[in-house]
Amino acid sequence: MLVAAAALVAPGQVHAEEPSPTLLAHLRAGRDLLRTAPTIALFDGAWSVVTELDTLLTSRRWDAPYPQGLVAQVATRALYGTSWTGMLVLEAFAASLASGGRFDWLAEAHYRTDWLFGVTAPACGGPDTGGGCGAGVGSFGGLHVRPRGSRWWFEVTGGWLEQRIANDQYRTLEESSWVLTPLAATYALEGNAGPFTLASRFGPGAYFGMHSAHLHPTALGEKTLDVPWHELYPLDAGVGIGARAELALTLARTLRLSGGAVAAPLVAGTRHTRVLPELAPLEGGSGIAWWRALSLGLDVTAPAGSLQFGASLLLAELSTRPLGKLGHAGFMFRFSFPLRTTRAAAVEAHSER
Repeated sequence: MLVAAAALVAPGQVHAEEPSPTLLAHLRAGRDLLRTAPTIALFDGAWSVVTELDTLLTSRRWDAPYPQGLVAQVATRALYGTSWTGMLVLEAFAASLASGGRFDWLAEAHYRTDWLFGVTAPACGGPDTGGGCGAGVGSFGGLHVRPRGSRWWFEVTGGWLEQRIANDQYRTLEESSWVLTPLAATYALEGNAGPFTLASRFGPGAYFGMHSAHLHPTALGEKTLDVPWHELYPLDAGVGIGARAELALTLARTLRLSGGAVAAPLVAGTRHTRVLPELAPLEGGSGIAWWRALSLGLDVTAPAGSLQFGASLLLAELSTRPLGKLGHAGFMFRFSFPLRTTRAAAVEAHSER
């Protein structure tokens, strides 16, 4: 998966009590990981179709003539989705080359996807303003792996959140946050007390983010608004080093109450200090753009080895607004697919000898 993770795992790092994987174990590890891919692709692919439809609804393209609406829709979804897919594929391919195409260095691996639904946005004065201000949809997800004999998790994740800001007979205005994390590393700690397990993960990561406005003119608005064909207006964009932390309390290995936080200053980037009149009520700002997010939710973690799911509340923002503001609010459903690793394959191989 990750070049950095693969480089950390050498044969000498495997615990002494663990048997050395055989060739059959290596082959089964790769086969088992790939066997999970079609299920994940079908599951996440269905959600991709849903997000296509939902973004058409949030932009209100269904009830007014939008001359360039579908072209802009495809352009934005291709930019956000293809970049995320390309990042995962390239890093997975690089890590596969670095490890000789073997997956036996993995102790645990998960593919996690979050389905987001926006309720309110920073520019919203109230739930009834702007023709449904705050209605939105989004998707975050990626790969999480832990090398054998290590407490470090390495992650490649990313996603986006898009919400309606204003709507009238001339245009629909939306605001989006697009974030990619090409590499994050978190250190895991865990303690048990009876049926309770307290676990934490924290560590640094590299982040890229873009805060944008989307202006979709109607046939009437097209006469007065000069909008590019992609209908996308980047407001702030940049890269930086940030940090992420999670804290979870699990009861009887079944129910888990978890909270997470991430903060990343995008110190190397560009920003607009003034917003065009047609993009009002979005505000410009000066200074560094920050990506920050808080989540709190409940997950079902059993049975072990199967799909895990949960629901969370989310507060997030990517902007040059004051750091304490987290104006994008909503909820999300989280799905985590455990990827079968070489540990199980090695046990099977040993039993067949």
